[in-house]
Amino acid sequence: MLNSFNNMSFFFLLYINTVRELGKVFKDSIHGHVELHPLLVKIIDTPQFQRLRNIKQLGGGYLVYPGASHNRFEHSLGVAYLAGVLAKTLQENQPELKITVRDILCVQIAGLCHDLGHGPFSHLFDQMFIDQACENEDWTHEKASLEMFRYLVHENNLKPEMKKCGLNIKDDQEDKEDDQENKKDDQEDKKDDQEDKKGEQEDKKDDQEDEEDDLVFIEELLGKPLKENKNVSKADWPYKGRKVEKSFLYEIVSNKLNGIDVDTFDYVARDCHHLGIKNNFDHLRYFKFARVVKVDKDPRKHIGSRDKEIWNLYNMFHSRNLLYREVCHHEVTNVQIMIKDALLKANIHTMFKDKDGHLLTLSAAKDDMEAYTKVTDQVTEKILQSSGEARKDSRMILERIMKRDLYKLVGEAKTIIERLKEQLKDDLTLEELEEIMNGTLEVVVRETQVKKYKLKGKVKDLKQQLKTVLPSGEQKKANDYFEAVPIQEVKDPIEYTYFYDKKNPQRGFTMPRNKVSNFLPECFWEQTIRLYWKKKEETYKDSTIEKFEKWCKDNKFEVTFNSPPNEASTSASASTSASASTSAPATLQYTLACSNQSACSASHLTPLIYLLACLDASPLHYLPSLRSSLCSTLPQCDDSRLDPESTSR
Repeated sequence: MLNSFNNMSFFFLLYINTVRELGKVFKDSIHGHVELHPLLVKIIDTPQFQRLRNIKQLGGGYLVYPGASHNRFEHSLGVAYLAGVLAKTLQENQPELKITVRDILCVQIAGLCHDLGHGPFSHLFDQMFIDQACENEDWTHEKASLEMFRYLVHENNLKPEMKKCGLNIKDDQEDKEDDQENKKDDQEDKKDDQEDKKGEQEDKKDDQEDEEDDLVFIEELLGKPLKENKNVSKADWPYKGRKVEKSFLYEIVSNKLNGIDVDTFDYVARDCHHLGIKNNFDHLRYFKFARVVKVDKDPRKHIGSRDKEIWNLYNMFHSRNLLYREVCHHEVTNVQIMIKDALLKANIHTMFKDKDGHLLTLSAAKDDMEAYTKVTDQVTEKILQSSGEARKDSRMILERIMKRDLYKLVGEAKTIIERLKEQLKDDLTLEELEEIMNGTLEVVVRETQVKKYKLKGKVKDLKQQLKTVLPSGEQKKANDYFEAVPIQEVKDPIEYTYFYDKKNPQRGFTMPRNKVSNFLPECFWEQTIRLYWKKKEETYKDSTIEKFEKWCKDNKFEVTFNSPPNEASTSASASTSASASTSAPATLQYTLACSNQSACSASHLTPLIYLLACLDASPLHYLPSLRSSLCSTLPQCDDSRLDPESTSR
């Protein structure tokens, strides 16, 4: 009896250990207890992945928002988890899709590794630093993620582990052997013409499964098709990892069609949580209504949502827009510019060893994964702790950040939408143009138009114009004086989102915005340029601002903010306003609020003071006549620009 009990205990412990090997549980601040596959854990436990612990998700945003301390590490875990949840949900709800365990594991690996290529301070590195340090170089963090993933698999010998987990991984020698076997099979198939059709179909299925290389599939999920053919039309399927029947799998981690993917779901929820911003989007509800649908005249299958869920998706884009505006495009993004400037000045003086032991600069380290593994946010600490003249300028910028002596925002301008429409007319069809004129279509943006009117080229032109303000000897140092920052928001993503209805859940369709609501934003595309002044001395600041305003006027931009060129006039205006309030009657105080400060000059305030002095202590029935009298003193005035408010003393 005792022996049988011991045997049962042994098998029970063996069973428990087997269950534990199935996955590891992480406690996530957003998704709770998350269980990940053992292969994912092996990837996590590598130096290349652990590097993400030292890269802030929001870059320099942490220096503005104290709560933004989360890193790319936990975001990657969250994306891997959500990728598995969505893939398994589709597998359970639509068995006809034939989603396999291999499919799910590959999608999870891609979700886990999609951000491996990020540099110090995330997007600051690739969008700001590399853009200036390696001008005209076609490098993105997505390409680096693919290279880092390959390096991670090779350095940690993970191919055997992948095969143990059931993935179909081929090397070069196996590919050659498979090619020879396929040729032999083709010859045998030709000889066996009398074989029944059922057997032939089974052979084709087996051949198709043999053709699927899971490592190629994962790499394609991390980026573009590995072998793009420019002669292939959009209707053809460019990917090798999976056939077109499983095209929807490419939309789970990174949806290039509309941006509705698990990467977005996680960073919106995570960023909002750490920043204290309310997130009204419920990704778990989205999973409940997600289905793979077929779209007319499109051989590919897409992930769609129930038609009634459109407002849930708009909540997601609203939350994402809030993050862009309040964090990524916050006025204090000057901190990001200062970090970028510090990295630029320290670029050639900050070295990292490559795989051959050679020293590479900060900007060159991105091309060698051995060196790039060491490049994290800690590079700024390395600069601060350095000594000597080589990195003195870089240290001074970082020390200014520590003392909150930041660059000043001195100008901001936005595209005038009505004029932008006029510019777009040449690229629109007659039908689209008619919709614009009728007001049913506000702004139409195609990929060619985005490239044509991209802000990057305009900002370069602006910088060249601003340089002319400086003396010839200082023009080479223009980057030390000012910075022009482009901010471009995206088109309406719902325009490229597919939905289905309850009666026909297999067919996907798009929903025009005028059928959704008349209260939706009129424009989803906005271009903004901000001008920052870097120097403590302001010798050329006023003339630079004037040049900025002139350039904006010539290039159809409307200046929405500019720093007052003369602080003395500002103080004089303030003192005049103070005297106006003291001249008001003793028993009733009137406060003047002018929404157009340029119109409220001191010369116009004098008659306003006289009008206030003529008022007696009578009740509030004087307010309408006061508004009319005040308006008559201003040129081209309408009543909405003045708001006299009364408060009892």
